[in-house]
Amino acid sequence: MAFSPNNSQYLSELGYIYQVEKNWPKSLDLFQKAEEAANSFSSPENKQDDLGHARRGQGYVFVEMGQLDKAEERYRECLKANPKDDKAAAELGYIRELRGKGKSPGK
Repeated sequence: MAFSPNNSQYLSELGYIYQVEKNWPKSLDLFQKAEEAANSFSSPENKQDDLGHARRGQGYVFVEMGQLDKAEERYRECLKANPKDDKAAAELGYIRELRGKGKSPGK
């Protein structure tokens, strides 16, 4: 992170690498830092995309950790900021399916 410690896109991409490795705590930490960086440093034209990427990343990790309420909150924040966020809407549908089946990943 020496090159881009406050670049939201960079932090989200690094969070994704840890997500692929199923290192949920490290992935979540980086996606949260990416959200903070987006709020503080992203340009106005990139801010919405950066926030969406960081929040969807957090939502995914929360689902995998079995924390569906937190995941749902993150995806709803995505839709509040961008009602056309089809990825967040699809993930909310997935959470509804999991709850309907009484299942939760990570448990």
